[in-house]
Amino acid sequence: MTEKGGSTMKRQAVCSIATAVVVAFSLLLWGETAQAQRKVSFGTTSSESGMYAWHCAHATIVNKSLSTIHMTAVENPGAAGEVIERIRKGQLDMGIGGVDLTSRAIKGIDDYKGKANPKLRIACVFSSTPFTIFAVKKSGVNSLKDLDGKKFGTGFPYAITGQMARRLFDALGIKPNFFEAGFGANVDGVKDGRLVGFVKPGAPDSSILDIASTTEIKIIPITQKEFEIAQKKYPDYFITTDIIPARTYPGQNEDVLAVPVLQAWVTTSDLPQNVGYEIVKVWYKNRASLAAMYAAANREKGELGFPKLTLETAITPLHAGAVQFYRELGLNVPDRLVPPEMKK
Repeated sequence: MTEKGGSTMKRQAVCSIATAVVVAFSLLLWGETAQAQRKVSFGTTSSESGMYAWHCAHATIVNKSLSTIHMTAVENPGAAGEVIERIRKGQLDMGIGGVDLTSRAIKGIDDYKGKANPKLRIACVFSSTPFTIFAVKKSGVNSLKDLDGKKFGTGFPYAITGQMARRLFDALGIKPNFFEAGFGANVDGVKDGRLVGFVKPGAPDSSILDIASTTEIKIIPITQKEFEIAQKKYPDYFITTDIIPARTYPGQNEDVLAVPVLQAWVTTSDLPQNVGYEIVKVWYKNRASLAAMYAAANREKGELGFPKLTLETAITPLHAGAVQFYRELGLNVPDRLVPPEMKK
């Protein structure tokens, strides 16, 4: 009896040890899996922006597609400027930026003086959004030069629209009487006759269409010569041109040359190459559904979409993972866009 009971006890002990080993091994595997999942904090714009849901969709797609990466969308009321600053401080891994902002932040110039971040890298340029410069037709303004001395809206002075507008006119020696306030105030100013017009990113822009529904407007082009003058003086602001297609606005019967804001997803060289590669690859695979959510990203509908736009418009090094993926697509990545860490 004792022997039988002893055998039973021995078997129970063996089972307990085996169970403990299995549990410990399972915990080890779970721990390795948890450690293998890279967490990426992803800076979006303000929740009040029409782009916010589209930004969050980028994180959702990554999380649904990749078991090794978990991306958390983090709202930033200050949009791209705030995101780039938080990336510099190590508070974000990735987020919305701009080709121009990234260039200035890398160099530590203008609004980034004393805050240079040479580690910044562009993962992709996802849209080129033309600035619409317009005036009410009765003002007689038909060119940028005609805005000299006229009261003209630019939005908030610290926003990219205001920054680019002031530098454009400065480069051309044109001195409008700038009205610097929120775009709601700009719209009211045009409607009550205090402003001849304003500049706003987007084509078409809903607020300008609203004005055009009751008042004749003129879309003001930038000439190629004017662009070249502005680019020479402010190369980190004026990178390329874009087109506002004919009939985008009422009475606009021809294509209009414009300067765009180039929006990008920005990260740093601290993000591992394989992580950046997987993220950009997932976005590329889902480019059609993402583009359908945001009109300004319509370029992504093409087969090469944002990779082609990135290689055409980026002026600072790309993330190593993005370079790897673009090369896999058979694209030639210019040496100037290859980051230093890939040249070692």
